[in-house]
Amino acid sequence: SNIYAAGDCAAVRDPLFGKHRMMYPWETAALTGRLAGMNMAGGNGSFDAVTHCTIRVLHVEINVWGEPRRVERRLIRGTTSGESPRFIEFGLTADGRIAQVLSVGDCQDMATLAELVRRRMQMVVDQDRLIDPDAPLRELLGESAG
Repeated sequence: SNIYAAGDCAAVRDPLFGKHRMMYPWETAALTGRLAGMNMAGGNGSFDAVTHCTIRVLHVEINVWGEPRRVERRLIRGTTSGESPRFIEFGLTADGRIAQVLSVGDCQDMATLAELVRRRMQMVVDQDRLIDPDAPLRELLGESAG
């Protein structure tokens, strides 16, 4: 017989990072629940999402994508201090690839931040643009900001 698991109790194979991961965020639990249900009904789906969670702390929204255990160093874009922090923290692997993105405050381009993680973008050359708040993030994906 087949056994299916989803949500907090399931270690899901994450193809972006090539390993099984425990994925606790609610959004991922809902996604893995739908995937398990589809497969129980005869489907053949597999997990292919960028893990994401949103939390709110003291009226500040925080969004996180990716895998923190692969991060060797972090780069900051934006303002980390003051009453209204608004910044993006990029977690890079030893070889300069984006493994995790953390956005604090008003996040303008969530789709691009998720895509940077999905593509595991190599940032060895573009680190100055990555941390420049005036440089459009979409340009890092090879797309125009328009």
